Amino acid sequence: MSWVSAAVVHQVDRPMHRTRRSVPTVRQLLWHRWETARTLMEFPGLAATMDLLLRRVARPWRTAPLPRYPAFRR
Repeated sequence: MSWVSAAVVHQVDRPMHRTRRSVPTVRQLLWHRWETARTLMEFPGLAATMDLLLRRVARPWRTAPLPRYPAFRR
């Protein structure tokens, strides 16, 4: 998924799987990964880059957050 161009995702959002519908969209997955990576304080450069992507690229997306994975729900 890391190879997806931010410019392409910025224009069009689509489900991660073309036939199954209970899957996240590309934007949801990117948002989740960038948000998670932003909290990695042991890698300040990566955290700063993810914060920048969230603020400049992903802000207008208005995607719903991914639900917690069932194994991690309480």
